[in-house]
Amino acid sequence: MIPKYSGLIDTASATAHDETRSAISQVLWSILEAILDDRTDRAIFQPTAFALQTPGKLLRALILLDSCSAVGGDPNTIIFAAVGLEAGHLASLIHDDIIDQDTMRRGTQSLWARFGLDQAIITGDFFIFVAFYSLALCRHQVSPYRVARVVEQLSKAGLQLCIGQSEESRFHKNLLVTLDDYLEMIRFKTASLFRVAAESGAILGGGTRQDVNALGNFSESLGLAFQILDDMAPYLLTDAQSGKSHISDIINGRVTLPIIVAMRDGTETQQQLLSSIFNHDRLDPVQKHAEIKLLLEQTGSLDSAHQMVQHLLQCALDSLSHLPMSSSRTQLETIVYRLSQFKGVTP
Repeated sequence: MIPKYSGLIDTASATAHDETRSAISQVLWSILEAILDDRTDRAIFQPTAFALQTPGKLLRALILLDSCSAVGGDPNTIIFAAVGLEAGHLASLIHDDIIDQDTMRRGTQSLWARFGLDQAIITGDFFIFVAFYSLALCRHQVSPYRVARVVEQLSKAGLQLCIGQSEESRFHKNLLVTLDDYLEMIRFKTASLFRVAAESGAILGGGTRQDVNALGNFSESLGLAFQILDDMAPYLLTDAQSGKSHISDIINGRVTLPIIVAMRDGTETQQQLLSSIFNHDRLDPVQKHAEIKLLLEQTGSLDSAHQMVQHLLQCALDSLSHLPMSSSRTQLETIVYRLSQFKGVTP
């Protein structure tokens, strides 16, 4: 059964993204209902419904639809691709929280904390297959060949995401990680899904190879900036603002960009002090966070990280330069502008 979609997207609307978010959420719910044959008594219904209650910004899905429109395609014909991409992203968050043992996500309990590890793993797996099922539904409205190309690209992005996640575990408490190594890791772990979002929209919308590459570059730069902002968030935002614990990175021994930059730019004394605090397992996490934050401020690493974000966002804008001006290009530029106003984000 093909889930219903009424075709409500208008990228020229002043409230386009708000309307599109609503449409994406509705379609994702309809797909869930179709898959489960409206059987809300099935064991998997409760955790999947819980996961959909806090949909986030749906940024990747919006990029996919705007990219389609930017190359002259009709986003209403590929809504299922946007929904599929968001389902894949949701799966990665569920599994990520399990790995990190984070108990908060988007301002509420993480799925594993609410339903246990077994149900969380199964639900994450479930959403991976929802992603491909939903994407396949696009074949009814666009060329099956284009859909197959996107399946290939999405599969590659998923593989890169796994590689990046695995690389991150290798960085655990390793203060010798270089900036280049870290940027490569987040290019795989985070930026790959951003890139495939734009590429998929351009492919499904009938864009040229140049269009696909330009939009992919745009979104990859955006994804890198997004991850760096997320790295900065624990030192700039409250738990209520970020939707997750500000001491999670500290508890998990996660070496993020601000710490890497501080180790690179700090004096020898600052480097030794940061290393001592970071690796002090008996120090209270809240106190450890406060002392590390002070060192990050003293070394200027947060300012340096913010400058990297601004550079990446400018690269993103530059990548759009060959596209004709349109409401959808403006929407993509608006995403960049909004990110430039924040020093911390929620995925």
